[in-house]
Amino acid sequence: MPSGGPFYAAAKPAVLDRLEASIFLRDVLPPIMLYSLKFLEIIFPPTIPGCIFLGSPAHQNWIETISYVQGKLNLPRLTLRIYFPNLRSFQDKMLHRKSALTREEGMQSIVSMHESITSPLSQLGNRLSRCFVHAVWPLTWRFSTMQSNMQEVERDLVQIERSLERRIMGNDGYDSRTTRGNEPERSQWLQRYD
Repeated sequence: MPSGGPFYAAAKPAVLDRLEASIFLRDVLPPIMLYSLKFLEIIFPPTIPGCIFLGSPAHQNWIETISYVQGKLNLPRLTLRIYFPNLRSFQDKMLHRKSALTREEGMQSIVSMHESITSPLSQLGNRLSRCFVHAVWPLTWRFSTMQSNMQEVERDLVQIERSLERRIMGNDGYDSRTTRGNEPERSQWLQRYD
């Protein structure tokens, strides 16, 4: 029996009402301060299929949040970095799931989840100074499947990251690797937990 008790195995992933980024941008940061932001790093929850989907309360709230902040941010001065982390403690639990995804299923899972989360950011258009996206492989993959395809997966992830960046920036030619200046260093949070 799973360590969570008899009902643990039957539990479904929670459907979020709001993302932490939305709470921060609308409820924590005073609206007048949004214009002063030069760098914004958004770390989304680990990608669990079904947790955030088109039309869900969290997704709808996220769309409303981006609409709310777009006129308040100084976009030409703002660098946006998006992370979809694999938190090690969470990853370890997910690696023991019985179902495993193929590489193709995994990439489709990444694309659909990440696109649903990043698509509202395209409202910011090509007015952003810079944008960096960091994707990860799906947590439902088994480690043995992951190891056998590591180089292909890394190529796929780079392609997905570039595609998401271009979608957010509204520019098919955008490439974060060639933008002016290097990507800012990793935040203290990421250095500790990623």
